[in-house]
Amino acid sequence: MSAEESLQGARQRTAHARELRPNADYYVGIEGGLLQVGDTAWELGWVAIENSKGDLFTAPSAGVEVRGKILEAICAGQELSDILAGDFDIHDAGQRNGFYGIVTDDVLTRNQGYEQAVILALAPFKNPQYFQ
Repeated sequence: MSAEESLQGARQRTAHARELRPNADYYVGIEGGLLQVGDTAWELGWVAIENSKGDLFTAPSAGVEVRGKILEAICAGQELSDILAGDFDIHDAGQRNGFYGIVTDDVLTRNQGYEQAVILALAPFKNPQYFQ
């Protein structure tokens, strides 16, 4: 998925969270995907957070560059988890520490990478004066 599609997916997840819990203070959506700039691509996540007033802010996570057969397979429409299972015999990457954990030997996990994006997407709610 492109960055635009991934960001839209995070926003849709936020909207779905609002449907599930209409009286919550915040709604959070997270979606992983691919960011491409020229010939370089990164696997990363997008976070969308909406408050009860309908204000919505977003942030990207840290990203890891992808190349070769993984990039080719993603661009051909395959899911990263399917690529890891089929080509590398790594099953349940999503239940582990994700691609981040796999390529860094768990020095950085997917949760840690996404944690910063959540904090950054919440920043406008904490300090709205900088986002007017």
